Amino acid sequence: MTITRCCHIAITAALCIATHLSAQTEWPRVVATPGVSISAESANLSALSFVSVSRNGTIAVGQPQDSRVRFFSPMGADLGSFGRHGAGPGEIGYLSPTISVWSGDSLWVGDNALQRWTLITPSRTLAKTIKPPTYLTFQRSPGVPVRIGGSWLRGVVGGDTLLAVGMRIDDDRKYWGAAVRMRLDGTPLGIVGEALSDGNRSDCTMVGSSRPGLAVAIPYCPISNMVFAPSGDRIVFTSVTLAQQSRGAFTLTVLRSNGDTIRSHEYLVPTDVLDAKEFDAKVSAFPTQVSAGLKGARAPGRYPPASSALMGWDGSVWIGQEGKTDRLWVIIDSAGREAGQFRIPKSVHLWSVGTDKVWGVSEAENGAESVVSYVVAWRH
Repeated sequence: MTITRCCHIAITAALCIATHLSAQTEWPRVVATPGVSISAESANLSALSFVSVSRNGTIAVGQPQDSRVRFFSPMGADLGSFGRHGAGPGEIGYLSPTISVWSGDSLWVGDNALQRWTLITPSRTLAKTIKPPTYLTFQRSPGVPVRIGGSWLRGVVGGDTLLAVGMRIDDDRKYWGAAVRMRLDGTPLGIVGEALSDGNRSDCTMVGSSRPGLAVAIPYCPISNMVFAPSGDRIVFTSVTLAQQSRGAFTLTVLRSNGDTIRSHEYLVPTDVLDAKEFDAKVSAFPTQVSAGLKGARAPGRYPPASSALMGWDGSVWIGQEGKTDRLWVIIDSAGREAGQFRIPKSVHLWSVGTDKVWGVSEAENGAESVVSYVVAWRH
């Protein structure tokens, strides 16, 4: 499960987060100029599962179709590749779309099929492969164990200390995404924060369908995110209620890697009004067994204000949202200030913030995916 796309933030009460409305509602308009691009045709790229940029600008892209990680220079020159399909050393069963974590100039990638993590050296050779525990058990308080399943790497704090995400089920059968600290050998260190799965929300995300026991998400309902700084020192949660979405607001909470709260603010962003006809068309496109359960669903009045989130090496947070004709991105600097807003074509999905560019994938009408970048002149 991809935690960054499916968590409604309900950080544990022990974190004592104080949320307040940001006084500034006018975001500076900034210019996003197309930068370096890596053409799908010229570089022979297949469908991509991730784009990840190191602190020094090295670009890594995942190609699950052939189980390869391709590397490029900051200017787009081909540096070589790592991996092939298989289960042996240096081989990958299925390249996970959710794990690409830099540790200095080396890159960790995840293998969903083999349930393991692989560390690739700067020379694109195998450094090590580890298989994390299926479950991690933490002690929230004496005598109260908390079991987290399916841990997936998200950051390297330093030495052999890692950040990962997993899932737990509480006594009410509700699912929680958990950010945890652990050792490289699998030793659990602590729970940093938790987020209630959007699938357990009742305000608009899940409703019954014509098939008993099947629940489906109402299109365009609030989406929450959990993202990790590439430097491994911060974690960001975004949360949106239906009431917040109606006025274009979301809450952003920033934690240190030990779980301490840095800040929590509510931000107001420009959002497009959602056309009821577009909503109906989206519902009608689902299979009958799903759409039947959505016929009485009420369309949210606006597009979600925070559909995706990224974090830069400098601690800046980039929040993206869907729109009628394009994608709006807003930038929040490392101090929590509104630093800029810009729009890019709807065909471009941003995936990684480098030191001087933001990188993503542009999908052509024929489905080919090219790597693209933008130079954004925002207020640092």
